[in-house]
Parts: sequence; structure tokens; C-alpha cells
Amino acid sequence: MRELVERTGGRDYPVRTLTDLAGVYKQIADDLRSQYSISYYPTNRNHDGRWRAIRVEVRAPAATVRARSGYWAK
Repeated sequence: MRELVERTGGRDYPVRTLTDLAGVYKQIADDLRSQYSISYYPTNRNHDGRWRAIRVEVRAPAATVRARSGYWAK
């Protein structure tokens, strides 16, 4: 699961008991209210199946970025 989260830029919400669900639901709702979606068009348009690393940076010191680390150019 951790590898999937890292590759997709997602987040893991660990739940040990059913009573943990209320807190997890709140975290998910908070995340959904504060997310942004960005896109770009790569300059390298070759569909050669190679890995293309990407990095997202922000200037706001309190901001947290969760993004995938790249994609396969298929």
C-alpha cells in the first residue's frame, strides 16, 4: 500500500478500529476542501515508454505538496 501511495501522490489513512473512521473521514473531507489540480504539457512528446520524473514545488512555506513522482511516457 505504501508503494502505491508514493507512486500516485496519494495519502494513506490508517484505520485500526471502527472508532478511527470518524477521524479519517474528517481528514479526507479536509483534504478534499484544500486540494488543487494542475496539469502541464511536456516538451518531450516522444512516447518511448521511458520514465519521466516530475517535481512540484510551491513558494508558500506552510503548503504541503503531495504529487506523483513521474509517469511513463506511453
